[in-house]
Amino acid sequence: MKKISDMQMEEYGKTAEEIMVAGAMKLYIQSIEPKEALRKVRAVYEPKVIRLDSGEAVPVQSIIDGAKYATFIDEAVMFVTQKMKERGDELAESVIEKLKMVDGKHVIENASVEFVSFIEDAYKSMRLSEN
Repeated sequence: MKKISDMQMEEYGKTAEEIMVAGAMKLYIQSIEPKEALRKVRAVYEPKVIRLDSGEAVPVQSIIDGAKYATFIDEAVMFVTQKMKERGDELAESVIEKLKMVDGKHVIENASVEFVSFIEDAYKSMRLSEN
């Protein structure tokens, strides 16, 4: 499993919006204290696994809470918007304009499988680095 820093956002979206939002979530996760980041991701993603005799964990019916995922997206977008305002250059202004159009609920309602898998991969990555 990749570290959060190694996750490529292009793998987590079918649209430019999904890729941008995945990037915002990645920045948000990397910018907050690791235990807090894991707590926030756990609020969205609840893995259900079975353990085989070999010790391998196999995911079964993991739960992603859509409403909590939408809230997490909105938090990440607000965080990145604030960071961009602090930066204050033309690129930052462009990013802010694009982020203003993001609504977490809308993103989740129209999410691709690739986008939804971001939260699962982020969780696995953080759990791996925790151990």
